[in-house]
Amino acid sequence: MHTLFVGIDVSKAWHDIAIIDAEQHLLMPIFRVPESRAGYEELRSRLLQCQQRHSAEKIHLGMEATGDYWKNLYHFLQEQSPAWITSVLHPVQTKKFAQAELRRAKTDPVNALDIARFLVEKRSRPHPVRPACLEAIKDIDCQISACTKQHAMTLNKLRIELGKVAPEIEQQMITPVSQQLLALLARFPTAEAIRQASWEELRAVRYAESRWPLPQTFVAR
Repeated sequence: MHTLFVGIDVSKAWHDIAIIDAEQHLLMPIFRVPESRAGYEELRSRLLQCQQRHSAEKIHLGMEATGDYWKNLYHFLQEQSPAWITSVLHPVQTKKFAQAELRRAKTDPVNALDIARFLVEKRSRPHPVRPACLEAIKDIDCQISACTKQHAMTLNKLRIELGKVAPEIEQQMITPVSQQLLALLARFPTAEAIRQASWEELRAVRYAESRWPLPQTFVAR
C-alpha cells in the first residue's frame, strides 16, 4: 500500500475523519476530533499509527473549503511531513461527486467518507502552499473590500432617504453624504429650518473633528 486517503469533514467545533485505501476500504472506524490543539495532536497520532500499521508511504488528505474553518487545520497538517499531501476541495465538487454515486448523506461521517472516496477517484492536486501570514493578509483584504462595499451601499441608502425628506438638498449634493451635510442637518434638521436660517447662522455650523466652519460655496449652494 503506497497511499492512505483521508477525508476530513470540517466544521466549527469538530472534524470528522475517514481513512481508506486505494480500493476504498475503510481502514478504521470514522472518528471525530475537536477543533483544538489537542484535537490536532490526536489526529496526527492516529494518522501516524495508521500509516505505520499499513506501511503506507504517503498520506493524501482532503478537506472542503467550508468558510474559514479549514484553515487552521490545513496549516497544521502542512507542517507535519513532506509525505502528507493536502488538497482543499470546493464543496460543489464533492457534492456533485456524491450525488453522481447516489450516496450523498447529510451526516458528517458520511461526508468525510465521500471526501476520501473523491480523493481516490479524482487524485486531486495539492493545495498551493502559502505562509499563514499571506492567508491572513488575503482575509484582511477581503474584509476591507466587503466593508468598502457596505459603506458605499449605506451612503447610497442615506441619500435615498434624504431625497424623500429634503429633495432640494439632495439634488445639490455632489457626494452622497458629506460631513458638512451631516453637521448642517444636525443643527437644522429640515429644509424649512435651513431656508429660514441666516447666512451667519449657517456659517456658524462646525463640522469634522477640527470644527471647521461650513465653506461659503457650500452655504451658497
